[in-house]
Amino acid sequence: MVALVLDAGTNWEYFSGIHWNPSERSRFSIIPATGEITYICPSFEEDRFL
Repeated sequence: MVALVLDAGTNWEYFSGIHWNPSERSRFSIIPATGEITYICPSFEEDRFL
């Protein structure tokens, strides 16, 4: 599998359209060469994430 893994910051906003400032809590987007994007975040922030 070939994928791009991004954490919060300018590259994340550019590739996913999500603006989220970096913090001590990791949030990731996994963007595969083919298929759907997967998002990972702390469960208590899931309702605010997207």
